[in-house]
Amino acid sequence: MSVKAQDKASNGEGKAGGKNFKIVVDGRELESAESRLTGLQIKTLAGVNTSFGLYLEGRGHDSDRPIGDGDIVDLESHGKERFYTAPPATYGSGAQRVRQARIARGVTVSRTA
Repeated sequence: MSVKAQDKASNGEGKAGGKNFKIVVDGRELESAESRLTGLQIKTLAGVNTSFGLYLEGRGHDSDRPIGDGDIVDLESHGKERFYTAPPATYGSGAQRVRQARIARGVTVSRTA
């Protein structure tokens, strides 16, 4: 499966007149002609370091979900999916590292009781 970024100002059509699927990674809107991408393909499409962790932002009360390099994300099911990345670290909890990475990128982080 080949993945290529499309200019977001394109007409919204992918291969053979098909639909392009929009995603957001670290605040950047990207498009793919493929409806199913692996975590590694999403990181490659976004141009982020492939050693970074990839997380799918939860909707509503759903928790954010880690996406492994081999995990497949279906882009047809929920509309525009939003992802963020976090560098690997050797200290702190996973949740703490993710929170620190989001703060560093300017993503609003709220604490709940």
